[in-house]
Amino acid sequence: MTATLQPSEATQTVATTRAPTIKAHSERGVVRTIVECDSSQVSSLGLGTTAPVVAEYLLSQILNLTISGDFPDGPLDTRDANALLSLAASLEPETEYEAAIAVQIAMLHHIALDCGRRAMKRGATMEGRALNISHAGKLSRSCAMLLETLARSRGKGPSQVVRVEHVTINGGQAVVGAVAGVGRKSRGSTP
Repeated sequence: MTATLQPSEATQTVATTRAPTIKAHSERGVVRTIVECDSSQVSSLGLGTTAPVVAEYLLSQILNLTISGDFPDGPLDTRDANALLSLAASLEPETEYEAAIAVQIAMLHHIALDCGRRAMKRGATMEGRALNISHAGKLSRSCAMLLETLARSRGKGPSQVVRVEHVTINGGQAVVGAVAGVGRKSRGSTP
């Protein structure tokens, strides 16, 4: 028995808007980049900002993380940079603040996975594995905290509820809070 899956309307809508694509080329050790994106994303690069200087800054951070080392002349491998840009754009940031958080989430995720890869590398020492696993855990928690921050900034996060009740006492006293030392005094205690 085979089942045929029909794409939902949401999936079809997402498929029509293509995430920006980064291409990088090195000439005499200098990296030149080209960003290809839909006309609706030219100014924002899918990062929720219409300020080109902010978009350029965030993009340069992604490139600095993923493209490093000595550059031979010719095209550079931009798969990681494109993946991080797509991941950040998939969070659909609407402001520069959200764009910064989205890029941080993508970058932390990338580094956490790299720590996990290093921990599982053949020939790694136990100390090296433990250190990389510890770093991966901390980075993953930081990523989760940033996701919560992004949700809260959009008004979707958990809200704190404080319930105040009115208590009226006629002809007596009320004590609010913890009460200690109630009962008979023991011998030798001071008043």
